[in-house]
Formats: sequence, C-alpha cells, structure tokens
Amino acid sequence: MHSQLTDQIRRFLGEHPVLTPEMEKLLEDVSATYDRYDQAQDRVLAECSPECTENYQTLKRQADQAVQFQKAVESSTDGICIAGVDGDIMYANPTFERLMGYSPQEVLTRNIRSFAAPETKKAVVTELSDSIAGGRAFHSDDVVCMRKDNTTFWADFILYPVLDSGKAAFMVLAMHDVTQRKTMEQSKSEFVSLSSHQLRTPLTAVRWILDMFVAGKTGGPLLPSQMDLLSDARNYTMHMMEMISTMLTISRIDGQKIEVDACAFSVAELFDELRKENSMQSQKKEQKLMIGCDGGLSIVTDRKILKEILTNLVSNSIKYTPNKGLIHLAAWKEANKIYFELRDNGVGIPVYQQQKVFTKFYRGDNVVHDQVEGTGLGLYLVRQLTTLLRGSIHFTSEENKGTIFSLALPSSPLFNV
Repeated sequence: MHSQLTDQIRRFLGEHPVLTPEMEKLLEDVSATYDRYDQAQDRVLAECSPECTENYQTLKRQADQAVQFQKAVESSTDGICIAGVDGDIMYANPTFERLMGYSPQEVLTRNIRSFAAPETKKAVVTELSDSIAGGRAFHSDDVVCMRKDNTTFWADFILYPVLDSGKAAFMVLAMHDVTQRKTMEQSKSEFVSLSSHQLRTPLTAVRWILDMFVAGKTGGPLLPSQMDLLSDARNYTMHMMEMISTMLTISRIDGQKIEVDACAFSVAELFDELRKENSMQSQKKEQKLMIGCDGGLSIVTDRKILKEILTNLVSNSIKYTPNKGLIHLAAWKEANKIYFELRDNGVGIPVYQQQKVFTKFYRGDNVVHDQVEGTGLGLYLVRQLTTLLRGSIHFTSEENKGTIFSLALPSSPLFNV
C-alpha cells in the first residue's frame, strides 16, 4: 500500500513541475518516509517466525476480502442494511438510504419494523415482527415501505439472521422496489376480477334454465338424447362457473383483498361436512372415501379458507383416482401444529413435472391425455391460501400409484409453522 502511495507521489511530482522547491522537498520527504516504512516492515516480517508470517498474511487476506465485500455492498442496486437482534439498524448502504430517503446519520436511528407502512397487511407485519424477535428468516414481496417523506412503495423484503454459536448475532436486510411489477399485477388482477364478475351473471342464468329442463319443469317430456345433451350442457356450465369462482378467489388474493378471520372450531365437524359434500362424486366412481380424526381435535384459523383448501384437495383426489379407488383424509396434532394428510391411489404426478404442481394452469400430461376435466388452478389456489394461513404444504407422488399431500398449519395464530 505504501509503495503504491510512493509511486503516486512520484508521478504527481513528475506531472506538476510548477510546484515550489519547498513543496517538492516536502513531498520527497513523505515519499522517503514511506519507503523506509516499507523496508522496515519487510525486515520485521523476515525476522518473524513462519507461523507469525502466515498469520499476518491470513489477516491481510481477510482485510482485503472485507474491503472487497464492503465495496460490493455499497455498490449494490439493492438496499442493504445490518441490524441488531432487536431490529435497530447499525449499517445501511447508500442504496438503502436513497430508497428510504434518510441521511446516513438518520437511518442509524431507525428500527426495521418502522419501515412497514400501515398499508402492509397485518399478517405480514406480525410475521416480520415474530421473525425479528425469534431470529428467523423472513421473505415477502407484500411489504409496503414508508419513506421519510411518507410516500410508499412495494418492496421485495428479505431478512435473514447471521448465526454465532447457533444464536442470531445480527440481522441482514436486503430489499428492492417492486412497485412497478405489483402495479401491473394489480391491474391484471382487477381485469380478471371484473371479467369474471361479468361472466358469472349470465352463466348463473344459463345454469338455472338448464336445471329447469333437466328437472322436467318445462312443461313437456324430453327425448333421452335431448336430456343427455342438456345434462352435458349443464355440466359444462357448472365447470365454467367453478373456474370463474376460482379465478375470482385468486384475483382477491393477488389484490390483497382476503383477510384471515381466525376462530376456534372442530376439525372433526369440518371433516363431516367434507364427507357429505363429496360423497356423491366418490360414490359415482365407486370410490372408498375415508375421512376421520380425533373427535376432540380443534384448530384456531380461518374456517372458510381451510375448507376451501381441503375441498380442492379432496375433489382433486376424487377426480384423478380411478373407479373403486381409495381416498383417505386424516388429521392429527403434534406440538403446536395441526397436520392434514390426504392419500389416494390415483394416477399420480410425473416426476419430471412435479416442480410445476403449484404453478398456475399446470396440468399433468397423464391427466390431459386421459381428458380429465380441470382448470389447472386448484393447486395454485391451495398453496396461496395455505400461505395466508401461515402454513406449509408439500407432496410425494408416484405415477400410476398415487399421491400424498401433507398440509401443516399452526394450531393457533400465536404459533408459527
């Protein structure tokens, strides 16, 4: 480092001959001093033991790496800050300061929690606070951040702990502005919502008319061939209405318009409802639908959302399990979690497509080939609703042998999965 400074001084002297003799003498003295320092440092290192020299080189490499890391962080296009385990900020890079509108001195007086604007959903704020308090990782693109001037923006918000001896020593936050993407998604969601509402009204009328014909309430008998056509038309209408209802629910989720309304209820009673509502479809295919759990099992969550999740899973199993197949839904409690498991011996999911299962409009090649009806939105909706309930879902599957879906939810909003 000193030799580089010496070279710079010498180049400076050579490029500025107009300097006074006194200034040139001063700069030459500085250069000579650093030269002597470099020579002394070389002598000290030469006289040190190999172990000492190796330690010095290791420390020097670590210092160089730290400098490079600092340069990378400070030039990052993402806002990055480091905070204590309490959330108080200890360091912020220039991008973070510009993004939030605070000076370097002001940002050090802030806490990570203070950046969440009132528009951020309560569940997201709670999860962020719980993650900070528990030293756990947190990631969400649903955080609305508030700048110093009270303007807001959507942020992809990633918080993760740095551990020391198994405990969080400090927290690192990285975020970037995703307002443009969120705005486009919101516009798309509003378009889908409006279109779905406009389609649902005439379809409801068409379904009512078809129901009248199928029920024989139109004043005259129908030929068997006519009845078959009307029944098919009614089924297609029902299928389209189901798809529209799913699209409306997804657009409400994407538009942040669904709030979780938690209450305590019996899982066994919910299972009884599912059995009754799905028995007709399973009986048509002569399937054995087994649903059961401990009669005293209860959960505190949004009943309507959980029922939507389980209804999608059960109806999927009925749809993709062959005649005389077996479907089994069970639930149990372990620690602070309620586990739901749905097993079937259906067509299964091809291994090469399993990573796509929870994406929009996914349908396995095997079910498309067999012309089984479906929208490709059900499992995407299941995952989105599971996230709303702060749960997790995964599956195992083998083609032509069946699938097992496993859902885990906190037994109460006080706990995390």
